[in-house]
Amino acid sequence: MNLIKSTILSFAVFISLFITLQSCTKTQPDYWHNNEIDVDMRNEFHENNHEVIKQLKAYNIRELENHLAKKMVNNVATKREAERLGNTLRTAEFVLLDEYYAINKYRDYDTITTRNKAVNNYYLRYEGFAKEMYIALFAPKTGDERSLITLIYAKFDYGWKLCDMDVAPYMFWGKTAPQLYELAKAQFQKGQLINAKLTTDLAITAAKPSKIWEYSFNQEFRLLNSKLSYDANQQFTFPLVLNKVPTKPQVFAIYIKPFSQGTFPIIQYLTKIPLKDKEKIIEENNRVKVAIAELMPGINTNKKYLMYAAFNEMPKFDRSVDRYEITEKLQ
Repeated sequence: MNLIKSTILSFAVFISLFITLQSCTKTQPDYWHNNEIDVDMRNEFHENNHEVIKQLKAYNIRELENHLAKKMVNNVATKREAERLGNTLRTAEFVLLDEYYAINKYRDYDTITTRNKAVNNYYLRYEGFAKEMYIALFAPKTGDERSLITLIYAKFDYGWKLCDMDVAPYMFWGKTAPQLYELAKAQFQKGQLINAKLTTDLAITAAKPSKIWEYSFNQEFRLLNSKLSYDANQQFTFPLVLNKVPTKPQVFAIYIKPFSQGTFPIIQYLTKIPLKDKEKIIEENNRVKVAIAELMPGINTNKKYLMYAAFNEMPKFDRSVDRYEITEKLQ
C-alpha cells in the first residue's frame, strides 16, 4: 500500500514538474518585449550585443564575422553597413531603447506592435530569417539629433547570429517623427504655413528610423504633408521677390539642410550686392530676416538656428558657385 502511495506521489510530482516546464518553455508564435524576455536568454542577448557593438566601433570585420549569419560573411554590403554603424556609434553613447524576442508565425514576414508609447507607437515588419529571432534597437542617451541603430539576430542551426543591421535618423530638435508631426499640426493651426511645411520635411527624414520600422501615424501625416505642399505652392511663387527690402533680393529656395550645428532650414536668395562687400551683404540680410519673418510667420521660432545664403548667381548642377552664408542664432 505504501509502495502504491509512493508511486502515485512520485507520478504526481513528475506531472506537476512536466507541466511547470512546459509552461516556462516558449514554443507558440508570439513576441516578448524588454523585461518580458527570459532573464537568462536576455543576458545572453546582451552579451552578444556588447561584443557586436565593440567590433563595430573598432571596425574589426574579422572578429565581427564570428557573430554574423553566413549570408553576411565576405559581403561587400555588410562591410559598408558595418562602417556606417561604427562611425555612428563613435559619435555618442548609445543605450538600448527597446528589444524583442520573437517566435515567428510566418516564414516570410512578421509584425511586432509596440504598446503604451502613445504618439510614438510603431510597428516592426521584418523578414523571418528563422523561427526564433531577436531585435535590439539602440539610440543615444541625449542630444537634439539622434540616430537609431537596429541589430537583428536569428537562431540558426549553428547558433544565434546577426542577420541584419542598419542605422537611420531617429530624432531632430529633440523630437521623433510623430512629435514633429504634432508640432507641424500646431504650427499650421497658428497660420505658420511654411514653418509647418519645413517641420513636416524634417519629420519625413525621421519617419523611417529603421528599414523594419513603421510609425502608426503615417497615413495622417501623409495627408497633412500633401495639404501643406499644395497650400505652399498656391501661396508662394519662386523666385520670391522681397519687395520690402530696398535691394529687392529674390528668394529661390527654402529647405531643410544639415549643418555642423544640426539640421535647420536654409533660405537661399539672389542679391545684386557683390559678395565681397560683406558689410552691405550683412546689412541687407538684416532686412531680409525681417521681411521673411513677416511673409512666413513662425519660421524663426521652435528652432535654434535659421541659415541664410546670399548668391550673385543661381547655383549650378555641374559646378559650385560663390555664396555668403549667415547663421541666425534664435535660442
